[in-house]
Amino acid sequence: MLIGYIDSLALNIDNGILAKIREFGVIITVKNGLDFDKELLKRFKLKRLPLYDYLALLYTERGLEYKLTKHITAKTATLTFQGLRQYTEISKLMREDLKDVIAIIGKDNLIFARIDIAIDKDAPFNIARIASALKREPKRYKRILLTLKQPKRAKQTGILM
Repeated sequence: MLIGYIDSLALNIDNGILAKIREFGVIITVKNGLDFDKELLKRFKLKRLPLYDYLALLYTERGLEYKLTKHITAKTATLTFQGLRQYTEISKLMREDLKDVIAIIGKDNLIFARIDIAIDKDAPFNIARIASALKREPKRYKRILLTLKQPKRAKQTGILM
């Protein structure tokens, strides 16, 4: 039997809600416009920094940190909760923080930017079981990378040499 859970979600946060969230935890601005902190920026693991107008970290009284991001084309920032269903104490604390944030924002002002669903199964996935269901023989392949030599081309004529 497959059961689905919300694993991570992102909430849209405008300036009014951001002021309310400041009462919930401490917000440390990592990047605002062209000013940024290089040490804290490493936590975001971003490939393209200029695409983000605002980056911040929200620290709660439970000791957890959440990322606030705002893309340059977006009108609102995004507060992300990642790992809500990991069967650890941190995920339980994260669910409590989410309940508190929803209570602060209010259900009428709540806008979801993204919801990720994790599917849980009673028995773990097994290659042999999947292969028997498909009536195939289970095989494991090693990853082999081959590099092929490209044929040389004449610069002017375009003929293969």
